[in-house]
Amino acid sequence: MSEAAIQRRIDNLGQRYYDGAIIPMRANAIDIHPYATWSKNGITVAGGNEAGIAIHQIYWAYGLYVDDDLTIYVVERGSHRISEWKSGATNGTVPM
Repeated sequence: MSEAAIQRRIDNLGQRYYDGAIIPMRANAIDIHPYATWSKNGITVAGGNEAGIAIHQIYWAYGLYVDDDLTIYVVERGSHRISEWKSGATNGTVPM
């Protein structure tokens, strides 16, 4: 195997391919207790205003990250942006 082929394999570690797109692998798994219980009713924490490109909408969400302040970052393929949703917000913002 050539050095270039080896480097490509190294570069692709931690990524998987789906429908022609590169999707990063998930972060380390979080241990969930086997007898954990969940609420039967959820709440909308971002979006919820039908799909679209307005700042209060999410269009084709592709990735999600929640930080320590409970701010949600949504990667949107449809609107080509990353939107930031603070806890309790009704609109997202586009961080600079």
